[in-house]
Amino acid sequence: MAPNTAGHVHDCVVCMKDQPLDSFPDISNDSHHQHGADVCRTCFNRYLIQQIDEGQAHAKCAECQETLRYQHVKMIVSKTTLMKYDKVLLKIFVEEDEDFYYCMSAKCKSGQIHIGGEDMPIFCCKICQHKQCMACEIPWHEGETCDQYQARHDDEIIQTEALIRQTSKICPGGCGARIERNGGCPHMLCGRCSHEFCWLCLGDWAPHQAQGTCINPVPAVPEVDFYSAEIQARQNERQARQNVRDYDDEQSEATIASITKPCPKCKVRIEIDGGCDHMTCAQCSYEFCFECLADYKKILKHDNRRHKRACVYYVGQAHGRVMPLKTDVDDGDDDDDFLSSIASTKPRATVRKSTVKNKKPVGVTKKKVVVTSPVVRRGTRAGLRSSTAA
Repeated sequence: MAPNTAGHVHDCVVCMKDQPLDSFPDISNDSHHQHGADVCRTCFNRYLIQQIDEGQAHAKCAECQETLRYQHVKMIVSKTTLMKYDKVLLKIFVEEDEDFYYCMSAKCKSGQIHIGGEDMPIFCCKICQHKQCMACEIPWHEGETCDQYQARHDDEIIQTEALIRQTSKICPGGCGARIERNGGCPHMLCGRCSHEFCWLCLGDWAPHQAQGTCINPVPAVPEVDFYSAEIQARQNERQARQNVRDYDDEQSEATIASITKPCPKCKVRIEIDGGCDHMTCAQCSYEFCFECLADYKKILKHDNRRHKRACVYYVGQAHGRVMPLKTDVDDGDDDDDFLSSIASTKPRATVRKSTVKNKKPVGVTKKKVVVTSPVVRRGTRAGLRSSTAA
C-alpha cells in the first residue's frame, strides 16, 4: 500500500515555500539525475520557459544542470510551452543542414532547402515569393551578376564582415554556430549545442566558475587596415572567375561554329548531326547545302554546279572537269552566268583525216552481200521495197 503523502509538505529551494510533495516533479528515474526533488513544479516550469525562450535545444535540469530528456520537459511544462519547445528543436534540426536558408523578407520567417550554392544563387521563397541572392546574402540584385554587385559594394561588404567578426564569434564547441554578444559577463552559452565558454579566451567556462571571470584573456588585437588587402583579394578572385568564364565562352563558341551554321535566309543556327548536307531550316523551311549554303532547290532543278565554286560538291571540284548546264537561263545568278560562260567557251572536238591512203579504220571490216534468189524491185512513191520471188 502506497504511503499517504497528502499531509506532507516540502520546502522548494528556489521560492522557499512549503508545498505538497506531489508539486515537485520527480525525475530521479534517470541515471543522470541522482538527487531528490527539491524544486517545485512552478519554479521548474519557469526555469524551462526561460531556456526555451532563449532558443536552447537542450533544456537543463534546475537542480543539477544535466540535460533533460524530452519526456521530462513534457511532464513539467504546459502544452503551449511544449509546442514552442518543439519549434525550437525543429529549428535547430533544420539549421544543421548547410543547404537550409531562411527567407530575408522582414514579413516572412519561413525557410527552405536551397541546393546550388554560388552556381545557382537565386533563392525564391515558396511562401512569399521573395527573391534573394545566396552568394551575396542580400535581396536579389536584378540586372547585375554577383561579381558586378560585389565590385560596387566592396567597402560596404568588408566593413559589415568586420563588424560581424567584432560582435560575434564562432562557438568553440564545434557546432559552427556564430554567437553574438550584446553585453553582460563573458560567460556565453551556445543556443545550438549548449556549450558554455568564455567570450574572451574561448575556453571552457568550468575553470572560470570559481573566479567568475577570465584569468587569461586573449590579448586585444590592434586594429589594422586590412580593407585594401581584402578588396584586392576579392578583385583577384573575381578576375580569375571572369577569365574562366571567358575561356569557356570561347570554347563554346568554337564548338557551336564547328557543328552549326546560320540559315542563309533567317540566320537561325542549324546543327548537323549526321547524314547528307541537304539541310532544311525548321524556322523558315529554306533548303540549302550545309557545306556552301547554296540554294538546294536550284541544285535539284539544275545540277551540282549550282553549288558554290569552292564547295566539295561542285562538279569541277569533284571530277576535275566542267560539264555544260542542263539549261542556260539568265535568272540573275552570278554563278549561273559564270557557268554559262564556261560552257560557251569550251573547245569543241575536231576529227583529223587519216594521212595514210586506203588505210582501213581499226576494227572495221567490209561485208559482202550475196543474193541467192531473184529479186523483183518495184518503185513506189513511199520508197523502195524488196520482195523475194516464190
